[in-house]
Amino acid sequence: MFEKKVLIVGNGDIRRVLQLIMDEFGYDVLEASNGNEALKIIRNNDELGLVVTDHKNMSVMNGMGLIYQLRRPANGMPNGIPVILLCNKLKPAEQNELRQYGKVKLLEKPFVVKDLMVAIKAIINPCLKNKRYLNRSSLQLSAT
Repeated sequence: MFEKKVLIVGNGDIRRVLQLIMDEFGYDVLEASNGNEALKIIRNNDELGLVVTDHKNMSVMNGMGLIYQLRRPANGMPNGIPVILLCNKLKPAEQNELRQYGKVKLLEKPFVVKDLMVAIKAIINPCLKNKRYLNRSSLQLSAT
């Protein structure tokens, strides 16, 4: 089992859904309502192993802004933390920007729970390191 904590970043609805999913699979979860709040949590938590963030729908800093801040060497953040970005279709410029940041896995909304778990396992399982983090596939949200 994954020993580190997972940070969920997004509005109340997406956080509640992700919290239920993560609880079901036994993950220890922290929550933030926006990118600024997430950065504060990341700075103060050395047990964090994964960030799952919504792309938009946040009041202060969106998911792209959070990833940018995590990957900036000048700000002293632990920039190697993998990120799963929950998004609708991204523009080509956004896709190119994400490729240069590294360790970002895209999950298009809506998505199914199984695909979220596959993405998490691909990121945290060292045996799957050769798989690309940035890929695009259509995924459907399921209540089960």
